[in-house]
Amino acid sequence: MRERAPVPGVRYTAFCDPSGGSVDAFTLAIAHMEGEQAVLDCLRARTPPFSPDAVVKEFCDTLRTYGVRKVRGDRYGGLWPRERFQTHGVEYEPSVRNRSEIYLATLPLILSERVRLLDDAKLRAQLAGLERKTGREGKETVDHGVGQHDDLANSAAGALAFASPGGFGRRPTVDAPIDCTPTGNPWAMGGDSALAPDRERLNGGEDAESWWRLNGWTPPSGPLG
Repeated sequence: MRERAPVPGVRYTAFCDPSGGSVDAFTLAIAHMEGEQAVLDCLRARTPPFSPDAVVKEFCDTLRTYGVRKVRGDRYGGLWPRERFQTHGVEYEPSVRNRSEIYLATLPLILSERVRLLDDAKLRAQLAGLERKTGREGKETVDHGVGQHDDLANSAAGALAFASPGGFGRRPTVDAPIDCTPTGNPWAMGGDSALAPDRERLNGGEDAESWWRLNGWTPPSGPLG
């Protein structure tokens, strides 16, 4: 499915990755919760060259069709995104979570099959091309590889993470216990099936179950692979 039409009464969440129109794409994603799954409904991208103001207007029109009056996004461009979106009646809220935090929150959703994506080859390629690294102080970061892009992936992950109670939807997500945290680098493996080896690492004992419940999920009854 390329796009899901808006449904009256459904609460949607949106995230965008702004661009000035010269190098990177300007992207928008809209998602909602359906049962225990975060569902990606709409994914838009405008590649350069383009007029940033024209894209903002277009995206605001799209947001209104889904009943969305506030969109989150990264802190690109200072006050510019806020002012331009506000001009068209949509509040732009700079994300309190950075790109790596968003990807790391979305990863367990994907591994536990609690997301439904759209049929978008570029999105799949960008997700598969993400690289997860650990710095000298043990801090994890996730970003695209050299010469690659993650404009679509950033917006999609942001919408899914902020829509889901397992991400940031109800409360800030605490760090997962060590025994249920993926220790490999599934982002860099490529392809959906490549995520399977890390799924079993999300299983754990009582500590892992407490983490699942704290984040609003029903703990899995068996292996996730």
